[in-house]
Amino acid sequence: MNEGYAGLISGHTHEPELSVVRQGFYANTGCGTEVVIAHKARFGLPRTFVQLRRFSRVEVDAGSELRVRLVLVEHPIRSPSILERLATTPEKLRPSVPTVVGALPDGETWPLDEAELGPWTRRRLVRQAAWFLLVAAGALNIVFALLWPVRATRAVDWWLPFGPTRSRAPGPSWGASPCSASPRVSASGTGEPGRRPSSCSW
Repeated sequence: MNEGYAGLISGHTHEPELSVVRQGFYANTGCGTEVVIAHKARFGLPRTFVQLRRFSRVEVDAGSELRVRLVLVEHPIRSPSILERLATTPEKLRPSVPTVVGALPDGETWPLDEAELGPWTRRRLVRQAAWFLLVAAGALNIVFALLWPVRATRAVDWWLPFGPTRSRAPGPSWGASPCSASPRVSASGTGEPGRRPSSCSW
């Protein structure tokens, strides 16, 4: 568009499209073959798939005013079963005869479903936020693990438990190690009162 072209037409994706790009347009011729498409299901069930014969083309009128049209026709290869109809949400009618489904500059683009575009955008934002939080948590975990020998950074572990953990037992403060005592055993195997060596648990 920056070089003065009015638009771009491509193919091979099997998905017909006509959309606005800046001051120009983008069009995809679609295909002339059999395709398999997914239908949204009800009640949280998996999507169902339907096989269609799809024929589409892009028409361009290069007169005093450039006009672009997208023509589409689709024929189901077989009728869906009763269970498929019950599980599948109602969809928009498909053109059974060659029909102009998109036209520029004074018509509609194709396909653009605002009802589906909003949830898709929200899901993408949620996934991006979750990815960022996971990466941040992993980075903090590594940082606190490396800084664990530095005693001044251990106070942060009370609020951000990303570093190595240790069990807390009643006893000395955080600066000292919680230790347990055991009686000294004589060579004869009898316990004798005396000095109680300590063993620290982590």
